[in-house]
Amino acid sequence: MRIRSFLVVALMAMVSFRVAAAGPDAAVIERGQYLMNGVVACGNCHVARGARGEPLFDKGLSGGMVFDEPAFKAYASNITPDPETGIGKWT
Repeated sequence: MRIRSFLVVALMAMVSFRVAAAGPDAAVIERGQYLMNGVVACGNCHVARGARGEPLFDKGLSGGMVFDEPAFKAYASNITPDPETGIGKWT
């Protein structure tokens, strides 16, 4: 009985490792790009801007756009996967 339990657990571990090692599915990546660039349009606020307000696409989603309203002033955050300045440590 113990051997069978061990084999079942070992098989499950191998299958889960294989799935994790395969990486993200191309369809999942395509869906994420569609949401980010289209529907949700993250880049509208989170792409860094130059001195004249032009988007700096080479900086990715590093944020910095200012929302200066009478009631508040806010800055679009850095949503890059960088662990120090972005959201790389988020779980």
